[in-house]
Amino acid sequence: MAAIMGEQDKINLVVIGDGRHQYLEQCMDSLHYLSGGSIANGFMFDDSGDEQYRNYLRAQYNDWIVIGDGPRKGFAKTMVAMWQLMSIQPQQWIFHVEEDFIFNQPIWLANMQKIMIDNPYLAQVALLRQPWSKEEQAAGGYMKVNPGWFTERECRSSQWIEHRAFFTTNPHLTRRSVCSTGWEDCEHSEGHTSLRLFSKGFPGVSGDRVRSAILGGKNDEPRCIHIGDQRIGCGY
Repeated sequence: MAAIMGEQDKINLVVIGDGRHQYLEQCMDSLHYLSGGSIANGFMFDDSGDEQYRNYLRAQYNDWIVIGDGPRKGFAKTMVAMWQLMSIQPQQWIFHVEEDFIFNQPIWLANMQKIMIDNPYLAQVALLRQPWSKEEQAAGGYMKVNPGWFTERECRSSQWIEHRAFFTTNPHLTRRSVCSTGWEDCEHSEGHTSLRLFSKGFPGVSGDRVRSAILGGKNDEPRCIHIGDQRIGCGY
């Protein structure tokens, strides 16, 4: 008998944007590559500060819940609001993507869920992007800058890399329980949120046990592409 999927098992799909519509269109067009999981709702968090643009988004993507008001708030405050909302949803899974990322191959969400279910200490399973900074490009990828930080793991047909280097806002699957700890509202919020997760943990997992994961192996090709040459956001 096939298992019946409840709301707990479904995934909330979240897109974070700040008005760079030339990127958002490409991102949204590539979401068809996300498969193998049950999507509950699509949430679009817009920090453009432009109500006319938000109204356009609501009309253009009318099956999405578009969230945003007032002037530009910045990345950290947008993440604070997003994690607060995700922490009170009935679904325990959130797939996060920023508008300046696209997918170039199928992403099997159920496989990412299975990895996290089998390894409850994982705060996220992220997707590998291409080398971006000069240092990453010289080394051949961010995992090759400090290779000793990353450990390959494998179980049955799944492969992933574990580390405690960072919690990334690159495209990833995370847990409602992680969001319940709150995003740090400060400069360099991604780094400060990472440090807090690895020191204080999240419900049911102590900080010393927390790990982040990257889907696949160290020598895999990128599963997502960062296209954001133009940054207009603030408050990172």
